[in-house]
Amino acid sequence: MFTSIPVIAYLIPAFTYGWVVGAVIAQMPSFYEDVLEFSHTSNGFVASLPWLVGIGAQLSGSAITDRVRKTNRFSLTAIRKVVTVLSLGTCSFGLVAITLLGKRKILVVLTLAIAKGMGTLSDAGVAVNHLDIAPSFAGTLSGFYSVMASIASLIANEAAAQIVGKNPSQQNWYLFFYISSALNVAGVIMFCLLGSGEVQSWDPASSNNRQNVKSETQNDQENTKENGDSRTVRSIGFAL
Repeated sequence: MFTSIPVIAYLIPAFTYGWVVGAVIAQMPSFYEDVLEFSHTSNGFVASLPWLVGIGAQLSGSAITDRVRKTNRFSLTAIRKVVTVLSLGTCSFGLVAITLLGKRKILVVLTLAIAKGMGTLSDAGVAVNHLDIAPSFAGTLSGFYSVMASIASLIANEAAAQIVGKNPSQQNWYLFFYISSALNVAGVIMFCLLGSGEVQSWDPASSNNRQNVKSETQNDQENTKENGDSRTVRSIGFAL
């Protein structure tokens, strides 16, 4: 299963986007304080904005994705990839845009809120791809997705400590954002090149495997019927 290219393509964005999520959760309050000079009181509110935007984006994006699927005009593979590009691509663009806005507090806060909020749209893209490619192993893949994201979050925080460190300057923070954005873009590219929305042949739920099971079942039924007919004939012969 873990040698499957679509599975690898599914797990790579788990790491790259997990890096971004970890950075937003743990590091944004420090960035707001170090660079934008927010007070502790206002810091708590602005740090929650990405999650508030994410709720609306996640609900609306998932509903729209389901509607598009019902039209049957696009393949599931295309839908997953387009949603992933829109969500994680916007997130990466937002991280870079922050570096161009300087200390314009309102614009920086809104940009980050939109960037992280759009990132949650991946819940209708790559984040649910395990249900597409391997429904029989969806729980296992979902668990590994979470593990990859958690590992990335730990590494992101350590990277922030090393890059920003004891010198939390604006330039060091921007360097960290550039690295985070680049990683996220790399994850998007890998998923677009290697990802799939089709059930893989090694999954028991695939059409090939179902056809094989159906054929084997029919053969078993025919053999059972033939054996039953043979026993009936022998029974009649003995009776005569």
